[in-house]
Amino acid sequence: MMEHGTAILNRLLDRYERSGHCLPGRTSNQRVSLSLSQGKYPPYRENDPAVMEINESVRALGEEGLVSYTWRKGYEG
Repeated sequence: MMEHGTAILNRLLDRYERSGHCLPGRTSNQRVSLSLSQGKYPPYRENDPAVMEINESVRALGEEGLVSYTWRKGYEG
């Protein structure tokens, strides 16, 4: 299950590093975000059992305080 958590964290870190937020002397209040859709995260496919594992990984990362998340309208929980 945490393989998805690691993959999500790696993608967020990659986006952060590419964004310029981490450049020396640069401060930013913008968030780095990741949409979990099939196009952005291929393992996330509608009606696939892996979706439940991915959602649980996101919840676990949130409980650890590593990420914050919101569910798309109609997909809460």
